[in-house]
Amino acid sequence: LSVVLVLAALALGNAAYEAGNLSGGALGAGAAFGWPPKAQRPIVWGLALLAAVFLTIGRYKLLEGLLIGLVLLMSVAFAGSLFLVRPDFGAMIGGIRPSLPEGSLLTAIALIGTTIVPYNLFLHAASVREKWPGGGAEALKAASADTRVSIGFGGLISILILATAAA
Repeated sequence: LSVVLVLAALALGNAAYEAGNLSGGALGAGAAFGWPPKAQRPIVWGLALLAAVFLTIGRYKLLEGLLIGLVLLMSVAFAGSLFLVRPDFGAMIGGIRPSLPEGSLLTAIALIGTTIVPYNLFLHAASVREKWPGGGAEALKAASADTRVSIGFGGLISILILATAAA
């Protein structure tokens, strides 16, 4: 029963998270190209089909390159939007030392929980097996460096998103 509940939670959590990604992609595409709200459903289905095609192809290097390209595109978009909205950079620097307002601990935990989604763990496990098939100390060292760069870059993107939204 526990295994069934965990698998159901993973499946539902992944589906809900991906539905949010696809809906966000459709909203962004609609806003960028001036499409009406009624176009959102076909855009979601189109994005889902596109994602399914790339996952079905199963070529690790192709998928890795696509995801890296999309992340870089997002980074440029958020960096550009940050400078367009002109946040208070002094306040941003002053906020480098993290603190939590009274009563916000559960919100902070929820925000952390939304960034550690199960499909990322599965995708990472599959990519590690493909990228460093031999294992061993050298593979562990390379994977560790790769993880540090990825997490650092992800943190920078999160800062850009939050600063843009705050401004």
